[in-house]
Amino acid sequence: MVALLVAGKASMGLLGKQIMGAHIFSYASLAAIHPFPMSSWMPRQVFQPGEALVSHVLTVSCWVLATLLAAGMLVAFLRRHGWRGVFAPRVVMAGALVAVTFAWGLSQVSKNVYEASHMLPAWLLALLLVLTLDSSTGGPKMATLRKLALGTLAVAVFSLVVVVGRMGGPLWQAAHDPGRLPRQQYSFSLADYPAVRADIARAMQGAGMVPGGASGGTGPDGRLNRPLLDDLTYLAMQRSYLPIHALGVMGPWNGPIDDPAAYLASRNSDGIVASCVSLWDDAVVVAARSGEICAVNRAQLAALAGDRAFVPAARHVRLPLALGAYPRPARRR
Repeated sequence: MVALLVAGKASMGLLGKQIMGAHIFSYASLAAIHPFPMSSWMPRQVFQPGEALVSHVLTVSCWVLATLLAAGMLVAFLRRHGWRGVFAPRVVMAGALVAVTFAWGLSQVSKNVYEASHMLPAWLLALLLVLTLDSSTGGPKMATLRKLALGTLAVAVFSLVVVVGRMGGPLWQAAHDPGRLPRQQYSFSLADYPAVRADIARAMQGAGMVPGGASGGTGPDGRLNRPLLDDLTYLAMQRSYLPIHALGVMGPWNGPIDDPAAYLASRNSDGIVASCVSLWDDAVVVAARSGEICAVNRAQLAALAGDRAFVPAARHVRLPLALGAYPRPARRR
């Protein structure tokens, strides 16, 4: 916040977005179903856009109505008790919870479902504290509140059943299929990992590399030095020395790395052992392959890098801010 204010006019637009995004309803919208779950860690397009729209409207509407009802009851309570009501324990605790959620929302330009799982319960607790202040304040009677709560609970349980029913099948299948999950960008299954480990060993042998990463390299004790790995190969290669994760070289968080081959050569890497779909085209062409695993040895990596020195690109990283799947990075040559 301070940095934005110091930056002056150019940052006022971003500051305005932060202020507008501080309200709790931005988190409520994240709790609704979405056809493209954030970061593609869940199956995509299990729900259709129309279903997602209905879920979004119902979810946000419930939170808006509950908040308006609580605000009305709080005003009635304060009118009845005056300044003494401001310092009532429930009012103080509710105010602290609201302040926390607002302050956290104000500090986050890009919100995610993980934050929502913390912020929404805090907001719900604040609402409950206010709604149970006093049933005689002129607002709805406690019996009416109880009926509304039971109705909301029934809708919540129904939505949970729908989500589990629709997501359960794909997730169960994913838990039994080895390797990279076909409909998810970053997810891998641990099912039948010995078969994956065997593919890793065959690919490495095809590239003239010693399987496992504990020997045959230029690192300490002969370990493979800084090999490029991904989630699927990391467990099998954990005895290598200072492995480099593919997500930080070719993913959306790769910073100034525009030339992965030159970067790996500059890090004195002994090669690549990763999912073929994680790699750029030239690396896949020269790689030894077994199943979905590709292996590139040190000499092949040096040939890919050629005489190019790694020069960090002069650019800023902009992470995707919208809800939905992060775009798959274009393969680099």
